[in-house]
Amino acid sequence: MRIIFTEEDACMHIRARCMRGGLIKNYHKVKAFADNVDIPDPDIWFHGVSHLPERKDFSNLYKRLENFKGKLVLFQNNDELEFNVERVPESLVNKAVLILKAIWPSDSSKIHPLIRNKTGFLNPFLKPDRAIAGKDLLNRNVKISFYGAATSFSQYTRVEALRMLRDAGIPFEGGLCRDSTIPVEPPEDLLKPSIKKSEYLSLLGDTQISLALHGYNPLTFRLFESFSRRCLVIAQDLSDIRFVDCGLTPGLHYLSVKKDLSDLVERTRYYLEHPDEAQKIADAGFNHFRKYFQYSGVDLPQPLYREVVKTWSGIDMKQGSFTPFALGFRLILPLIHSL
Repeated sequence: MRIIFTEEDACMHIRARCMRGGLIKNYHKVKAFADNVDIPDPDIWFHGVSHLPERKDFSNLYKRLENFKGKLVLFQNNDELEFNVERVPESLVNKAVLILKAIWPSDSSKIHPLIRNKTGFLNPFLKPDRAIAGKDLLNRNVKISFYGAATSFSQYTRVEALRMLRDAGIPFEGGLCRDSTIPVEPPEDLLKPSIKKSEYLSLLGDTQISLALHGYNPLTFRLFESFSRRCLVIAQDLSDIRFVDCGLTPGLHYLSVKKDLSDLVERTRYYLEHPDEAQKIADAGFNHFRKYFQYSGVDLPQPLYREVVKTWSGIDMKQGSFTPFALGFRLILPLIHSL
């Protein structure tokens, strides 16, 4: 199957490159184009719509999309729960057979009526990472850790969460870091300097309980990063969203606390005092990550890819045609970081 991608900004590229890796891994012919020059007619055209306030003029490309005879898929990579329908002509929204995002609201009435019956998923908010089991929880030095920007799906809940733990006398490592992209200034009593990702992952490897608090939206990279280091993950309620979780289940793979954090101290204290129960859940979350979410480069895990394309009801994504060249390309996907 011949598939092409066009993208309106770098944010779209970040989300699409791993999907291209998954498609190539399944022997599809895939190519990305940076502009509207010499684009061939494919079977399926994926177009990434920018959500950024400053945009180029894409009117010529939109005309080409209007005249395209194959199947059109629109996707967006942003932290909002809604697809920005107003960013493209309504005729293109109507023409598209699929509208893709990493997350959608659980309540379908919150999805724009023009696209409500066309929604599908991209791979969720995770970055290439490998599973490192590390020490059992009882042998780790940090009881609880959290580093992040002072932003939240529900305003300031990260501030509230850390103050709740501190006021209850429960020790934690970390705090809130400044983020130049958002106007919220962390309170002085919780302000911490940013740390490198390598330092952060090393900290997780020595952490018993990792907090996955709501960020720009309820789903955060921290959820998957914490699974990858076999922490016991305590996540703020994710029931308002849907994403391709591959069966990730609260109570089995991680712990869920209420959105208002009213049970955070109680649940945290309980699992610090019951390490055998904490270890069992941490092990289950780690094994789930290792099976479904662990990858390097753009080599999207096959179980995750299959779950994603199951949601693409507007197109038939059977495996592509095997060729020696396609096999060779497939083998080097773990080494490729942009595609």
